[in-house]
Amino acid sequence: MPPTYNSRAVEYAALDLETTGLDPDRDGVIEVGAVAFNHQVVVDRLELLANPGRKLPDAIARLTGIKNEELRGAPPSQEALETLSRFLEGRQAVGHGASLDIDFLSAAGLWETGRELVDTLHIARILLPQAASHSLPLLAAELGLEQPRPHRALDDADATRQLLMRLREEAATLDEELKEKMLALVAPYGWAIASFFAEALVLPAPLGFQRPERAAAAVSAPGRGRRNADDEPAGLAALLAPGGPLATALPDYEHREGQLQMLLAVAQTMRRGGRLVVEAGTGTGKSLAYLVPAIARALRRGERVVVSTYTVTLQEQLMNIDLPGLRQWLPWDFEACLLKGRSNYVSLRRWRRYLGEPCADADELRFKLKVMVWLQQTQTGDRSELRLQGREEVFWARIASDPLDCVGVHCTAEDCFVHRARAEAEKADLVVVNHALLLADAAAGGGILPHYDHLVIDEAHHLEEAATSGLRQEVDGQGLLALLDRLAREEGGRTLGLIEEIRLQPGLGASTGVETALAEAAPAAGPRPSSTPAAAGCASSCRTPPAGTKACAWSRPCVRTRASHRWPAWPATWSPPWPPSTPTSAGRSPPAATSWGATSPILSSASWRSSGPASPRPPTCCAGPCSSPTPTPCTGSRCWRAPPPSSCARPRWPWGGCCASTCTRIAGR
Repeated sequence: MPPTYNSRAVEYAALDLETTGLDPDRDGVIEVGAVAFNHQVVVDRLELLANPGRKLPDAIARLTGIKNEELRGAPPSQEALETLSRFLEGRQAVGHGASLDIDFLSAAGLWETGRELVDTLHIARILLPQAASHSLPLLAAELGLEQPRPHRALDDADATRQLLMRLREEAATLDEELKEKMLALVAPYGWAIASFFAEALVLPAPLGFQRPERAAAAVSAPGRGRRNADDEPAGLAALLAPGGPLATALPDYEHREGQLQMLLAVAQTMRRGGRLVVEAGTGTGKSLAYLVPAIARALRRGERVVVSTYTVTLQEQLMNIDLPGLRQWLPWDFEACLLKGRSNYVSLRRWRRYLGEPCADADELRFKLKVMVWLQQTQTGDRSELRLQGREEVFWARIASDPLDCVGVHCTAEDCFVHRARAEAEKADLVVVNHALLLADAAAGGGILPHYDHLVIDEAHHLEEAATSGLRQEVDGQGLLALLDRLAREEGGRTLGLIEEIRLQPGLGASTGVETALAEAAPAAGPRPSSTPAAAGCASSCRTPPAGTKACAWSRPCVRTRASHRWPAWPATWSPPWPPSTPTSAGRSPPAATSWGATSPILSSASWRSSGPASPRPPTCCAGPCSSPTPTPCTGSRCWRAPPPSSCARPRWPWGGCCASTCTRIAGR
């Protein structure tokens, strides 16, 4: 008799399948579990064993605890899946890493194309980026969820239900400003992930919840200085002696003669100078043997040490295990940091630009939500904290720091993670890098790494391989096309890319922008006047440009071309600027109405001059003479403000003016 269940409509149905393997065409379902629930209570449950028509693999039997004898009288896998399909009708399916479950349902013809599932694995990766693991059993243990029988279908489904409810609470406890940004991001979309966040982000934080404060900076322990470090070989050897600080701190410490000899060799080489090559077998403890004398030398003599590794695994071991362990028992304080290549850090400028683009699918939306939450927590901007999966690697390339999109000297530690990481490296006693970054610094003649006095190359047998891989130049068709797309591409009838962005930057593409605006406005202006008297207020140095010059970009207030003086068109849907009237702290207040701009897309300089000083001034630049290489900041009567459209995210006026609502540069942009 098939199981019965309450037909009352609910919002969610968490599901889980146990199978004999991963291939829906060859393997079968052995257990089905599902829990129907709403935000308050569990409505119904479904638990059903299924006969896969084959012997249960030993590994699956050990993992689930299910025996072949239990499956002999069970319904076939297809029938069990049909029962589950009826259970899911009218309910939003929920799963944890449920792509395999969907594959089995699809193979049985029971999952409609386009139907979506709310995956708690994806939501957990968004809201809990710092979790040690996002597997269901480990998340359940970390969050205190009930899961008495891991890898049994009903228990896994119920743990998924509990996790979804916990994640709703996590979303409700986010910072209010972040919640507003996330709501704005998901608002245009109807995907299941968007619907979840649209509902969860408007919930109030649980009663009694207090948002944790950022951890305060560590305070040095009394008596632990920096300059009292002893870099003498004999003193360093005493640290690793059987009765020394290391043996006291580690009850299971085992003295290793090879480690001590390597420590002495490294210490002596750093004192005398020169090169040292050491071949240390597994179990020597080579990391400790070079870290202790390196730190002592850096502290005692102020000589920075760079440690280079080949693998990420060793980097993580040094930063997460070895160096924190040394801080526990060494009698000195020291500063160490990890420095990676530029592409490992997020570019906030590229991120803001990418965030403003529409999402092509739910995967891209999930990635943007994940980065949003992570940026509120990260101190480094290092991609390793995100644990990118699948297509996220492609999305990361859109926001990774890139030398082609760097503003150079304008970067600061406050808004650039690359700058921040390099600033920390400048203050560190010991800097950990990889071989690729070390070789890039050597190829560039320095400047990437901070100045250092000593270099330790761990995993040196990989250095040649790293040099061959990192210093060669490769060109392929796909890479070349991708680079050209970054420079310029057509999307939706618009030109996008770095060239277009540079053209809109202050002082870089201003004249081109003015020329384009004038060309677009010319048909509406009618025949050009035969004479072009000088415009009132033009800078004295703004004269007819030499041959080949397209426009005077920095005249005040005129924009002059070789043929005539024309005012750029003011869009009829926007309010035009206003005459100099009663100043306020926020700028100049516009009059109630004005006829300029809405009826005359272009005014000649003569029309402007004859209209008198009380007429509205055209939206031209408020900078200095034409020869100025960069615009002069708007001040006093030179500043003309105009209200932007509500959708304006960056300067978009066709003549190059600013669309900010505050007093900023107008035109010449």
